[in-house]
Amino acid sequence: MAIKTRQTTATGVTNAGAPLTNAEVDNNFVELKQAVSALETAANVLSEFEFTATAGQTVFTGSDNNGATLAVASGNSIVTLNGVILDNGSDYTASSNAGVTLTTAAAASDHLAVITFSTFSVADTVAASTGGTFGGALTVSGGVNVSGSSSFEEIKEKVSVDSSTTGTITHALATGPAIVFYNVDQTANRTINLTGANTFLATSQSTTTVFMFKQGSTAYYPNVVQLDGSAVTPSWQGGSAPTGGNASGIDSYSITIIKTASATFTVLASQTVFA
Repeated sequence: MAIKTRQTTATGVTNAGAPLTNAEVDNNFVELKQAVSALETAANVLSEFEFTATAGQTVFTGSDNNGATLAVASGNSIVTLNGVILDNGSDYTASSNAGVTLTTAAAASDHLAVITFSTFSVADTVAASTGGTFGGALTVSGGVNVSGSSSFEEIKEKVSVDSSTTGTITHALATGPAIVFYNVDQTANRTINLTGANTFLATSQSTTTVFMFKQGSTAYYPNVVQLDGSAVTPSWQGGSAPTGGNASGIDSYSITIIKTASATFTVLASQTVFA
């Protein structure tokens, strides 16, 4: 919005420079009307009033040219005379009882416009400082960091379903998901390579990923676990690492990585059999 702010010699306004041209005055009024219209549509918090002055008129109140009743208070309005923005306090005063009162009387046919800002509050929000309740589903495209305890009635987790049966599994921790199901009978032992742990985790944080493998009559298992391509030796539940899979079922391997310092990790693992 390109409103001209140079003052003119119009009645009621102090001459502070070269007068606005008629075209500039007209443009100011058009720009203001467009801005008001856009804001009224977007938020319904602005109102516009227009008056045509009589000779010597100083007080503008009551119904305007369009039949709307002026409602104004000090500090919540913009007042223009013939397209020039007036200064609150020196060029005019405003009150809810007296309307707008010009310091210097207007001339006959002067155009006075008043834009008022209504008091409003944002509805249907949850306060950042005190919290609240969301009544509908909440979708977040980025991560969520929570400090303090959390309570959930139900959680759904994304599962990656993979039909591969052999080869190294490269799993980026930052993009997950945390559960991967290999739903076709495995044909060879697998290497699980978990990548990005040092950047994904802060010190004293952990993450757990579960890999599930469907087994045929000949079972296989992940015999190598790596972090960023380097082999690690997990501490296995029960005290010893598995030496094979379990035929005709589903083997589930849970791997937990605990970051204890920069590039320093403790890795825990377990095997669970489902048949």
